[in-house]
Amino acid sequence: MVKYSCLIWLICCSLFVSCSQEEDKYAENGNFGFSITEQDNGIALTWNQATLANFTEYIITKTSISTAVYEHVSEIKPEVIFARFNSRYTTSVLDTSLVFNSFYRLYINQGGKVIASAELFQKPNNYVLTRNSVVQMLVDYDKGNLYILNADQSVELVDLWKLELKSIYENILLPKSFSCSLGYDKDGNTEIYIPIADQIQVLDGERLNLKKSISNANLQVPIYNTITDENSNIFYSDATGGISSGIYKVDSKTKFISKFNVCGDCYHFNFMMSKDGKKGLVGSSGSLLTYFTLNDKNQISTLINSPFGISWSANQLFFVVASKSQTFIAGWTGIVYDLHFNFLKQFDQNGYVQSIFDENEDYIYVLGGINREVVKLENKAKYKRLGSVIVRSNPKQLFTFGGSIYVLGSVFDSSTGTTKLIIEKVKL
Repeated sequence: MVKYSCLIWLICCSLFVSCSQEEDKYAENGNFGFSITEQDNGIALTWNQATLANFTEYIITKTSISTAVYEHVSEIKPEVIFARFNSRYTTSVLDTSLVFNSFYRLYINQGGKVIASAELFQKPNNYVLTRNSVVQMLVDYDKGNLYILNADQSVELVDLWKLELKSIYENILLPKSFSCSLGYDKDGNTEIYIPIADQIQVLDGERLNLKKSISNANLQVPIYNTITDENSNIFYSDATGGISSGIYKVDSKTKFISKFNVCGDCYHFNFMMSKDGKKGLVGSSGSLLTYFTLNDKNQISTLINSPFGISWSANQLFFVVASKSQTFIAGWTGIVYDLHFNFLKQFDQNGYVQSIFDENEDYIYVLGGINREVVKLENKAKYKRLGSVIVRSNPKQLFTFGGSIYVLGSVFDSSTGTTKLIIEKVKL
């Protein structure tokens, strides 16, 4: 009898040692094989299968700041739990909601007591703005930078390749209602053009110091909006009304200012030029549009008035002119017209926000607000749909750079209880 008792005791000890060794082996290095793999639609969190005899569940926590390790499941707050699984065979989960800097930790629940992995950090593929008061964004395609102009007279300089803040400039005199623009001097240095009173102030793109000023050809008449083409020619509108109104061009090489009388009663606040500076749209106070083209001698070669009103004046994002094709996009709902204002295509995006051409004008990207979707279309007859992608934010604006799409939108940060603006990078 004693012999059998000893045998049972030895078996129990062996099992206990085996289980202890198994637990030690699983918990070795404190990470359980917990790792992050980046994917197109988010990140994949993976880990090794638990071999613990008293396994209860996996718990994955996610926080916006680094946190200390919890020792008991009762200490883990519900708001930091990203996922939990009671099957030991589940060893991965996908996070498609990565917006802010995130810290992840894997916990193994053993009947209340938990053991924890090392903490993992993941930077999102977006930039969180320092302000929530964006007035305008200017893309420096040559240098790969983004200038974010804010209502509080600050400018954020962001590296678009890394989606990181490079610098913040304070106390920059900026217009709150009129558009600024970006171009380059003869040496390729970035310049920012800001309409202030009857002048265009030219700022150095590196430090935003004033380099010089360009006075309106109409002396003492306030300048409203500025737009640049790919050759850094500056186009602007001013406060002149009636039959004397028009659009002006500052030649980037000669600095000579030309005036184009492209409409009988131009609406001063919004106009648009194509990337090559040869085509433009301007409207009257009655919401009628005028399409015009310019020749190499800075003369008007085409002038076509719309036979009907188009909702264009309230937001400059609502219209864009193509350089290659004889088309433009205008209106609250996004309609493609030819140069004679014939209807070609209306976008069917829910909560239409904006549409743009890509940098080569081979495609059109359409942004919808209700379903938070960016749709890619061919920029030619039939406008075939090529694909779409869902963004994480409530979108407000988009632009392209380096083959990617960048979307400005708002998101709610549950860790701070505040809404923030982000710029999200997506591919389509």
